[in-house]
Amino acid sequence: MAHSLPLLPLPISPPSSPATQRVPERQHLAEPHCGDGAVRFHRRRQLIYGLVAVGVASSVGPQGAHAVKRRPSPPPPPEEKADPNVSGVLAKVLASKKRKEAMKEAVAKLREQGNVSCATGTRGGSGGDMRSVQSSLLSLFPSIPPLAERSVRTRRRRVEVRRMAARCLIAPGGGGGSSRMASSVEVPQSLDGIRTLAESDRFKGWFLDQFGVLHDGKKPYPGAIYTLEKLAEHGAKLVIISNSSRRACTTIEKLKSLGFNSSLFSGAITSGELTHQYLLRRDDPWFAKLGKSCIHMTWSDRGAISLEGLGLQVVSNVDDADFVLAHGTEALGVPSGESLPMSLDDLGQILEMCAKKKIPMVVANPDYVTVEARALRVMPGTLADKYEKLGGEVKWMGKPEKVIYSAAMAMVGVDACDCITVGDSLHHDIKGANKTGIASAFITGGIHATELGIGTFGETAGFDAVQSLACQYDAYPSYVLPAFTW
Repeated sequence: MAHSLPLLPLPISPPSSPATQRVPERQHLAEPHCGDGAVRFHRRRQLIYGLVAVGVASSVGPQGAHAVKRRPSPPPPPEEKADPNVSGVLAKVLASKKRKEAMKEAVAKLREQGNVSCATGTRGGSGGDMRSVQSSLLSLFPSIPPLAERSVRTRRRRVEVRRMAARCLIAPGGGGGSSRMASSVEVPQSLDGIRTLAESDRFKGWFLDQFGVLHDGKKPYPGAIYTLEKLAEHGAKLVIISNSSRRACTTIEKLKSLGFNSSLFSGAITSGELTHQYLLRRDDPWFAKLGKSCIHMTWSDRGAISLEGLGLQVVSNVDDADFVLAHGTEALGVPSGESLPMSLDDLGQILEMCAKKKIPMVVANPDYVTVEARALRVMPGTLADKYEKLGGEVKWMGKPEKVIYSAAMAMVGVDACDCITVGDSLHHDIKGANKTGIASAFITGGIHATELGIGTFGETAGFDAVQSLACQYDAYPSYVLPAFTW
């Protein structure tokens, strides 16, 4: 008795893409143990399904299967030179916008040629789907990765951008150091002048840099004297904090000679004053270990620094020195009390000999450069940086170390949360404020003017340029101003 067999249709997949359609292979089914008639019927059914599959595949034709291959590949896009003035985050955003615009232009070209139908999602008007659109775009942009890979890259890129933004931005008006940066990704607030901050009564203690903020060493900046007077009227406690190697009294006299009213200031803290006091008292363990003989690097044209009252012996021979004292970059002090003019190269050779002897250095002016009549002059911080690179030990007496900010806060009796520092150096003024946990206002027209593309006084720096430079120096201001004006 012949057994009836259930119909077993062969799985025939619909053509997903013209380029990938194939004639399905015959499936070899197990021969049933039945009569010859049933076997012939079963084989006839397989043959019929096979012919149907061949007919469907041939209806598409070779034109659809090889259309993408026949299309000539476009020339590679011209390479664009990276703009050094654009930050990493901004560069990624601009590149993404360019890619999107290029994709839109490509789709528009294909639509004009009749190769893409946005309404039906087909290619050539028949027989395709959205994969055809992707194939067309890939022929124009061979560097575009598959959709799945692009989605992964996009997610990774967004995470990277968020991380960079969190690291490079700080909330306006805040101190609090790194913990505040981690909790907020707001941008620093741009101001045209100090008036908004002064009238808010937000800050009681104002710590002001002098060179690059109040004056250029020769004359006051426009509006600086008036701004100080207005700040004092609003009850601000003003303190000069400067990396000048001069004593505090000398700094106040300098300001008076330039036309500033010295009675407006609660006092002045300079790196030179801190150095003098620490060498005099010797109550700090590090200074207590120093000897009494030193190699003294000082000024010549700007006037030598006096060591009177400190009980120090200036020596010319490195073998007789206990430490190096750097007040200036123009001359070498001699035992007679005079100064011998020297070049930076000559002073550098002396530092090399001192480093071999492994004697420490005290730098009484940590600045690398300073503004003087719109020009930059090399400061002792440059010598100290060289000495550290030679393997020498350096005691930095001034900004950005906390010691100078702590002294200023003690002078006016104000906590860090109620203070703000105003300066033109990201590495010294702003980074010092970040370390101490106080707010900061960055004056862009000082020593960083050239880096920020500023050519005239009061010119506003570009936001992206400021952000890029802040990330470069790892110093993040709360506020940004073009100049110290009201």
